[in-house]
Amino acid sequence: MISSKTIGAVGALSLILPGLAAAAPPDGISHGKPARESAVAQRFEAMEQRLLALESGMPRQVSVDCNGDANAFLGTTIRSNTIYTLSGMCN
Repeated sequence: MISSKTIGAVGALSLILPGLAAAAPPDGISHGKPARESAVAQRFEAMEQRLLALESGMPRQVSVDCNGDANAFLGTTIRSNTIYTLSGMCN
């Protein structure tokens, strides 16, 4: 018996896959040209790191040291699922 979750997943993939097929290749990889092994390996490694971070659900740790520069935190982009640790007096 097929569950509604399976049907939902298949439906979502049917919407996503056509868009992926039409997408341009990543930088450094061109249509009709063989890809360098190092470029492909580098992209898979980066993708694996992003997937592991998403799957783990662990928040990212960011340390900001305002001891030498009180404005160090001002340029920081606040992101979800991130813990910010500030040291010193920050503006």
